[in-house]
Amino acid sequence: MPLYEGIPQATDCWIAPNSTLLGDVYVSKWATIWYNVSIRAEENPVRIGHFTSIGDGTSIYSTHALPHGLSSSVNIGKNVSIESGCSIHSCIIDDECVIGSGTVVGAGARIERGAVILPNSVVPVARLIPAG
Repeated sequence: MPLYEGIPQATDCWIAPNSTLLGDVYVSKWATIWYNVSIRAEENPVRIGHFTSIGDGTSIYSTHALPHGLSSSVNIGKNVSIESGCSIHSCIIDDECVIGSGTVVGAGARIERGAVILPNSVVPVARLIPAG
């Protein structure tokens, strides 16, 4: 759905019919957005890379602004697997990461390349999770 001037853009990817993409959402080739996923880009964009999978019931959204000056958009890299029931706030998730089901990622967090977050974890606001 468009919001203000933002229109979701998705090319050569699969999006479940009951998922919602709102505003400036960019989904790259061969990504999959599964059932009941909600992606909201109200003021800042949400970018999802190639071959990334967003699991059932996951909620992704960008905040208007972060107090510590970090980017308030959502950037999800290539070959990322986000399992079901996650809540992803304005953050950066680098390439080849795995986010376990039921995980909450706080605003301003950065998860570096190849990191694995176990199911039902909480990544605090503005936390850096190192590579590997």
